[in-house]
Amino acid sequence: MQNLRALLGDRLLCFLLACNSDIINSADPELSDQQMEVHDKLQQICTHISSAEEFHRRWAISGILLEFHSAVGTTWANACRSYCGGQIDYSPSPSDKCRELLAVLARDLYPGFLLPERDDGFGMTVDPIISSATHNHPARLDFCREILKDSSLKLLFPDQDPRHIDDETRLYEMTSFLQFSNGSGRSFQLAGLAEHILRSAYSRLLFDSTEAKPFSSHVDDVLQDVRTMAKGEPAAIPAIVRLSEIELPEGEEIRFEDAVLSPLSDAHRRLPSNQPSASAILTTTAQTRLLEIRKWETFERNLHDDHKKYERQYEEWFRDFRDSVDLIRFAIICASTSDSYLAPKQVSATFLDPFSPMPSSSESAMQFSMRRETVQSHQVEEIENWYKRLKAEPHTLKIAMRRILAATSERIDPVDGFIDAVMAWENMFSGTPETSLRVCGAISKLLEPSDIDRRRTLFAELKRLYRLRSNLVHGADTEPSMREMLVHRDRAIEIALNSMREIYNHQGFPGEKSATRSDSILLWTIEELERRP
Repeated sequence: MQNLRALLGDRLLCFLLACNSDIINSADPELSDQQMEVHDKLQQICTHISSAEEFHRRWAISGILLEFHSAVGTTWANACRSYCGGQIDYSPSPSDKCRELLAVLARDLYPGFLLPERDDGFGMTVDPIISSATHNHPARLDFCREILKDSSLKLLFPDQDPRHIDDETRLYEMTSFLQFSNGSGRSFQLAGLAEHILRSAYSRLLFDSTEAKPFSSHVDDVLQDVRTMAKGEPAAIPAIVRLSEIELPEGEEIRFEDAVLSPLSDAHRRLPSNQPSASAILTTTAQTRLLEIRKWETFERNLHDDHKKYERQYEEWFRDFRDSVDLIRFAIICASTSDSYLAPKQVSATFLDPFSPMPSSSESAMQFSMRRETVQSHQVEEIENWYKRLKAEPHTLKIAMRRILAATSERIDPVDGFIDAVMAWENMFSGTPETSLRVCGAISKLLEPSDIDRRRTLFAELKRLYRLRSNLVHGADTEPSMREMLVHRDRAIEIALNSMREIYNHQGFPGEKSATRSDSILLWTIEELERRP
């Protein structure tokens, strides 16, 4: 059994024998007659190819397992599993020919994804075994023909006729160029669509935190996303955001409206990334659409023209995704204490693109990790509540939120963090005339509403810090020591964060402009503020 485990891996061996891992981990596994028959056949294959190099062993075993046999209507791998009493994940759809053929491909090629991955040190890679098995499957050519008959999918390949698909050569000539709202653009072949859908579906299965949906359901989801995007409509593409500076206890999750924060798993560690500092995962989505589909030309036009044409759409996509992640990061900060900030930093984002053979990633330029704090159990509910409050209000405080996020999790130099924090004060309360008076007066009254002596003391402190910030940004000859700036930065962050919390404690404040908000605080009594509609 051990040599089979080494060759096939536990997941594939369990699939073939239709058993759980306890059985193959047993020193004396109890197998049925059918399981023993399959086991012995696998042992013969293992012995036959044992002298070959690892690469050739993988090709040999995959060629045997994934070969389609018309006599049984499926692959040898599925035949083994069925013979051992196992169920095959297959959901036919006679009324939808594209889905029906894709379901056949998913059913027959799924065992290939269970083969142990090559350990090449680069994380997830495009395994040629799946490419070869997809290419050789008899359903693939029919699927490509049906794509050009499908009312939605045919839009991906303008001016192409399914009657022209008579051989592989014509199939690879049918190529389009796709321009996405996230700023990416690429050529795309009809011949590769089936493989891309299957790979994207397996990536979704791999990173599905609920582990509730079978592979076939993820295939259906990806196909639906492709159809939606082919019509020029936005689709919610799964995104995996790697965060540093915080971690969650094992098994703990925090659920938001359309995202889940979870501990870093072994699957997530295989994502393509150069960021070893990641300690938590935010699984969310990014609304993405196709901006343009055009027939591929041998000499493509200058892609710089596309950038200028769609620059506004690219920026909108970037801002929407950034803001959705920042809202969750800020909810986490709001639930923390001043002596132990939960300040998550985004280090990378990976998108499970249905038009790409593997996930695509973007990374932060900041490779360092300043500290790491653990989210305590009692903070989970508070984080969820803060997210609901932040989500429900108009987002007029995005700049203040981002400045606080930068000050707490991104700035190395305490001077930069201090300036960011005071900029957040201004975004919340500034106006003309007398910006300093407005900002410092509004904060002191908001944070010390009932004790006039404490308010005066706080007002004096705020003016000193505000004056220091002005001196720093306007070219002061000297600046405080590093130790002093660390103290000033932490105090400025504490004031900014407490002010933001208080703003959300008063109905109507979050949606107001900064000058209107400071006017209300300075001119109204606390009792009047609390009574106002």
